[in-house]
Amino acid sequence: MQSFLNYAQNPTLTDLNNKIDALVAKFKALESVAVGTQGANIPVTTGEYSYSSREKCREEFVAENTNAWQQIGLKYKTWRLSQCLPKSYVARNIGIAPSTLTKFEDGKPCKIAKTIQAAYELLMENRELHTVNLRKKQENVKRLQQELDSVNMAIRQYLRGTEEMAVMN
Repeated sequence: MQSFLNYAQNPTLTDLNNKIDALVAKFKALESVAVGTQGANIPVTTGEYSYSSREKCREEFVAENTNAWQQIGLKYKTWRLSQCLPKSYVARNIGIAPSTLTKFEDGKPCKIAKTIQAAYELLMENRELHTVNLRKKQENVKRLQQELDSVNMAIRQYLRGTEEMAVMN
């Protein structure tokens, strides 16, 4: 019994070489199935799905959603252009690369599209609030200017009245 345990724990060099050769042969067999001839798309099974069926599902998903993605992207691109905002400004404020923004606005597949859309909405709302605040400030300045003009007019009339009284005396 002792000799069997020693053998199992300490295999000979020949045994190890045989195991290595067997593993190399298995690897080469798997590699040839994965690569196939001239890089053909031969299914390589991993779990329940194969790479080719995953790619097919992805292609179908992209084909089904491309039109909707393009419409969404066009909406945001149109807004950005109507505000005369450069792509770099929007991308920086959203926190993404300009190339990612381009993919999103062009309706191409983008893993973080929903995040970009939410950030874009926040940017749009922020710009709208900024515009509203700016308009209110402009209206306040205009109102204050009118009040100042009224006060100046009253002062002029008062001064004219005092000058006339001084001339009369």
